Parts: sequence; structure tokens; C-alpha cells
Amino acid sequence: MTDRLNVNPLVAMLLGDSTNQPDLVILNGYIGPSPDVNCISLYTSTDLHSKVEVRKDQIKGWYQIGPDSYSGSPLPSDMLWIRREDALQLRETSVRATGAQPPSPGPTGPGLLYPPKP
Repeated sequence: MTDRLNVNPLVAMLLGDSTNQPDLVILNGYIGPSPDVNCISLYTSTDLHSKVEVRKDQIKGWYQIGPDSYSGSPLPSDMLWIRREDALQLRETSVRATGAQPPSPGPTGPGLLYPPKP
């Protein structure tokens, strides 16, 4: 029975030819375009308010998972594996469209969806 078992393709991709466990971390989010052709933007939520720029050559593995049950999003999210030392250099940035104003508070009342206006 065990001679029919195969190495998981994801594990094979992450290990390569080595049997040593690489020092990797997982980033989870939604891949989007980057102004730098050598990078991708990984948005940390579906509201697209924050992102991390990741160089393509830093990505050691990628996997897209089905609907995101953690956030409740019906959209698939992306998992990226990068080396821990590369992850320490990443910076999350806030994204806000210039001139964009948040919509008026809805029936839930002011300040519950957005901070109250000064």
C-alpha cells in the first residue's frame, strides 16, 4: 500500500531537490497587479485598503484556495510561500484612492462603518 503513495506536489515544489525543511512563511491574500513589473501586489483583504509588494523572484510557492471561510469572502484567496528572511523585509502599505470619500453611513448609524467625521 505505501509504495503507491506519492509526495504531495506542493511539498515537492517547496522542497525542490532537498530533503531539508526550508525556512518559509506563508502570506495569504489576493494577488493583484503592481506598478513594478518584477512584483505582485498581495492585498490583505477584499476591501483592497492594504497591500504588500512581493518580488516575483521571492515567491517559492503559490496555491489558490477556494472561498475564504475565515473572512467570509466567496472569492478564492492566494497563499504564497516566501523565505522568512525575505518576509522580514516586506512592508504593508495602506491604499486609498486620491479624492475618494467613504460613502455616507447607512442604516447602521454613523461611526459604525466609518470613523465619525471631525
